Amino acid sequence: MHYRIPEPAEFEPASDELLGRLAGFYGKGGTIYIGLLGIEIDEVRKGYSRCRLPIRTELMNAAGVVNGGALASLLDFGPVPALTACFETRQPMSTLDLHVRYHGAAKDEDLVGTAWVNELRRTVAFTQAAVTTEAGRLIATASHVFKVG
Repeated sequence: MHYRIPEPAEFEPASDELLGRLAGFYGKGGTIYIGLLGIEIDEVRKGYSRCRLPIRTELMNAAGVVNGGALASLLDFGPVPALTACFETRQPMSTLDLHVRYHGAAKDEDLVGTAWVNELRRTVAFTQAAVTTEAGRLIATASHVFKVG
């Protein structure tokens, strides 16, 4: 299956001020859910983000592969920094709808979550996300509807 994941250069850079705010809120060791999972933000642009989920034993299921819930969490979180970068001020946002499709299992490689905004309206955003291995093998994809503001 071919699934097109956009390149960062297709999106405007985010401001240094925004990147500082994101690092402070979602930085390593954070006590919110994202910090507990170990998700790290690698890159943020206006309408785009790339995050990483380092693999560790606590994320595995009994079959020895990454739990689907951990994958869904990475897919669900990814659009948040991408959307945040689209606004001058912090906006509340929440997932209204999340559709996850699993394409394969992951067990020995850190995972990369890429998310992008397809359409941003006044109070609703439509986004997509993909999880791949570091080698680029597609693991899961998602489409979302977010309430914004």
